[in-house]
Amino acid sequence: MSYRNFAYRPLSMLALACFSLCAIPATAQDFAQARLVSCEEGSCLRVQGFRDDPAIIVMLNGHKVPVEGQRSWKCTIPLDTVRAIAGQGDRNIEVSYIDPASQQEVTTNARLPIGLLGDTTGLSLLVVKAP
Repeated sequence: MSYRNFAYRPLSMLALACFSLCAIPATAQDFAQARLVSCEEGSCLRVQGFRDDPAIIVMLNGHKVPVEGQRSWKCTIPLDTVRAIAGQGDRNIEVSYIDPASQQEVTTNARLPIGLLGDTTGLSLLVVKAP
């Protein structure tokens, strides 16, 4: 082995390790999002995400919710129900995934639309300057 190959070997191993870490996809439980949609009740919150197994139970703020889909799931909840399970001014909703076989639970948060639960920040002063 020449000195040149030896000198670059640790660097190439480090690059390979970094590439391997970057190439690992996010687990299914790491992603959930929420948005407002129209529904029969008027306005509803649609929460959607991904799970590793269709048998995994999805819960929002500790309440089991019916979901549509297999690995890619979604649920649509009336705003009255969201207000009942979430606190006034909450900006996130807790999404829990429970494996029924092992009872292992993984929790993440989905951001709620700004001002959905009544916590809007009032401005006392707004200054706009022309360039």
